[in-house]
Amino acid sequence: MRRQSWPAGGYARPVSKRPGREQNWYPVSQVGWFTGHIREGIAVTGGQLELLQPARARPSVLDDATVARIIRVHQDQADDLTLFQNQAGRWKAAAGLTTAQRDAVAGFEAALGQLRQLNSEVLAVAEE
Repeated sequence: MRRQSWPAGGYARPVSKRPGREQNWYPVSQVGWFTGHIREGIAVTGGQLELLQPARARPSVLDDATVARIIRVHQDQADDLTLFQNQAGRWKAAAGLTTAQRDAVAGFEAALGQLRQLNSEVLAVAEE
C-alpha cells in the first residue's frame, strides 16, 4: 500500500512528548485530506485486528518479536492520534469557520474516535 505524503502548507513546532516528534499545523482546508488518511487507517487497523483474532485461540502462532512489533507500531499510532486530535482542536478553535468546515472537523474527530478504538483493540489483543 502506498503511504500518503503530508499535504503542503503546514508548519511545525516541537512536541515534548517524544523527542524528535513535531506537531505540524495545517489550515482547515486540509481537513478532507486528513479525514481520508484516518479512514485509510481505520481500514488497515481493522484488517490487522481481524488477522490477530485467530492468534487469540493459539497464542503460539505469533513469536515474541512479532508481538513486540505489533505493540510498538500501535503505540506509535496512538501517539500520532494525539497529534491529530491536537490539530482538530486547533481547527475547532479557529475563528470564522463555516458550517461546512465545522461539520468536516466533526467528521474528522468521529473518524479519529473510530481509529482510536480499533487501535486500542489491537493493543489489547497483542498484549493478551
